[in-house]
Amino acid sequence: MKALSGLDAAFLYLETPSAPMNVVCTIVLEPPASDGPCGFERILRLVEERLPRLAPFRRRLMPVPFGIDHPVWVEDPDLAVEDHVYRAEAPAPGTDRILAQLVAEIAARPLDRSRPLWELWVIERLSGGRTALVLKLHHAVADGVAGAELWLQLLDLEPNPPAGRTDGDPWDGDDPPSQIALLGRAVGRLARRPAQLARLLARTGRSAAGLARSTLDPAASGARPALPLGAPRTRFNGAISPHRAVAYGSARLANLEFVKATFGATLNDVVLAACSLSLRNYLEAHGDLPDGPLLATVPVSVRTPEQMGTYGNRLSAFFVHLPVHLADPLEQLRAIQAETRAGKHLQSELGGGLLGDWLQLASPALFSRGAQLYSSLKLANRHRPIHNLVISNVPGPPVPLYAAGSRVAAAYPHGPIIDGVGINITVVSYVDSVDFGIIACRESVPDIWDIALGFGAAVGDLVKLSLRETPQPPSRSHAATRSSARGPQGDRTKAPLPGRRTRSRGTDDGEGGAPCIRESSRASRNGCRAG
Repeated sequence: MKALSGLDAAFLYLETPSAPMNVVCTIVLEPPASDGPCGFERILRLVEERLPRLAPFRRRLMPVPFGIDHPVWVEDPDLAVEDHVYRAEAPAPGTDRILAQLVAEIAARPLDRSRPLWELWVIERLSGGRTALVLKLHHAVADGVAGAELWLQLLDLEPNPPAGRTDGDPWDGDDPPSQIALLGRAVGRLARRPAQLARLLARTGRSAAGLARSTLDPAASGARPALPLGAPRTRFNGAISPHRAVAYGSARLANLEFVKATFGATLNDVVLAACSLSLRNYLEAHGDLPDGPLLATVPVSVRTPEQMGTYGNRLSAFFVHLPVHLADPLEQLRAIQAETRAGKHLQSELGGGLLGDWLQLASPALFSRGAQLYSSLKLANRHRPIHNLVISNVPGPPVPLYAAGSRVAAAYPHGPIIDGVGINITVVSYVDSVDFGIIACRESVPDIWDIALGFGAAVGDLVKLSLRETPQPPSRSHAATRSSARGPQGDRTKAPLPGRRTRSRGTDDGEGGAPCIRESSRASRNGCRAG
């Protein structure tokens, strides 16, 4: 038995029918050189083999009586891997846009809380013989860093690793604790709350003093820090529907590193600048460009070295203005550099674990009912946005990874969206590329691919500006030209980057009809759920 932290549990309480708190990551696999595509049965065997190393895959929730304390995790004695691994076939021609439609359907479905909170989808028949693995976790299980750790337990550093990666925590399921035991444990924890609250109030007072210093003395961090409730209203902000849209983009890591070195920025600054330019172009095209900057929330891992390899959520965040009102990409980058310094300074003043500590003391019943009421009354339409969007930047492995003999070609992560914030952008680096995943409310963000493909074009614009400052290009040739190619449906597609071998990801050669997920589990025992 393992207790959820307040932050882990908060993602359970925030969940509503229109906002499932799912974290989704899609990895695209190239076909192996010899024995055909990586199929469903091979992936199912892989998960079964690695299960001793995948503790979150084995745990299910157990609520505390009367909801007086946060739930606990228990090992599921009835776990059957085949109930969590599903199969789907992509309709022809199996392009990235069709894959994205399937992933959007998967992301929009809430997970069954009576079972361990994960699913793994094997999507076959993608163009070029590719296969995609779509891992869906509840955010209560893992944040971005912990989710990456789960992938590393499933994946290998070579196509044909030695057999026997089954070492891990021994397990055979728990005898679920009795309701009396859970209630007694919760009462003991509640008895300690007054002392915890007193210490937390003292820490919060010190943090508030630091916040006041940062706000009143911007010279301490170089700029006045961005704060919530100062966001303009855009099409992204308001009550959301249960429908999702997904899109992908990509850029060469060497290009971002080149911009970073040229202008003395961080890699995260360059990512935020590319997002800012892409969002500006999108909002301008839709007649929704605000007069001032957007306000983005940027999650930050506060996981200590001792906590690496553990699961759950260890997050803080800072706010940063995205200067979409500025037309010059270099001015945007310079503004973001000052913004991130101020945001990080403020976050350090507040302390990384403060939010999680307050959530530890939150009332589960009140928190959950408040979230349900906020969603059902569509209150997000009635006040100024707290912030406009979430942008996460997750460092990925610098070496190639393999699944059941197939090389991972790309990784596209997606976080959840909530009422009032209908778009989430997540960026992950992998080997020589930076892959960009965007998920949004389908009704709030039409033409979502314009934002995703605009990311690569924005990096190209920043590279051109860098070449004016530093004529010496990156180690390999770079992309510095905005794509103007048009797909058969009139959609803008991404041109192959010079100096990089062309592969099927990121190119869309047409779309089939709206795909319906067809899944199999326990040899189709579970039948087909509506797509």
